Amino acid sequence: MNKFEAITVVHLESSDYIGETLNPAIEQETDTADMVIYGDKVIKNRVHTPDIKPQGSSVKTFRGLSLESGHAFQNISTLINAAFLISTIEEAGDSELSDSVLIIASQYAEAAHEAAS
Repeated sequence: MNKFEAITVVHLESSDYIGETLNPAIEQETDTADMVIYGDKVIKNRVHTPDIKPQGSSVKTFRGLSLESGHAFQNISTLINAAFLISTIEEAGDSELSDSVLIIASQYAEAAHEAAS
């Protein structure tokens, strides 16, 4: 578990599982984390909740994140900053977590661009 300016990020790996179940200590960490990442997928994100629209209108999202251009720009910036912070504490040859966050930011930017078109 990593803490960045009051945001807790957990990056799950295959070693965190016992069989098909999460290790109890890791499960407790994921319960309290603000963001949980497994591979290149965000499993949990409490960092930003998109504005709730009135019923009847559909809110376009990317993995639960708003595709509205203002929110998307802010969220992509936050993801890039998180990747930078993570990369500063990672071992020299181990950039898996920061790479995963950057991949998600890139995919999110593409989805936001398509939604704005």
